[in-house]
Amino acid sequence: MVVIVRLAALPAGDDRGGEVRRFFPLGARFAYMSQFTIRGTFQTKRGQNDFETTIDATNEDVAREHTYANFGSRHGCTRHQVEIEEVEAQ
Repeated sequence: MVVIVRLAALPAGDDRGGEVRRFFPLGARFAYMSQFTIRGTFQTKRGQNDFETTIDATNEDVAREHTYANFGSRHGCTRHQVEIEEVEAQ
């Protein structure tokens, strides 16, 4: 479903005709959340470290993405430095 939002004032030179399209399902915030336990290793300056974390997510792919994002923000690791070995639904 596409939700169209009309804006009252647009910047000069904007040719969207007053429409901004937002692509999101209207019921997404009410989606069923599951808990996933994710195990793996991540690389730091001192070597490899094992990790195990539990994340609430809608599916396994979203849980993987949250794991990559958390390690990037907390430890400064890139996706190549994080190796996810197992994702288990609880």
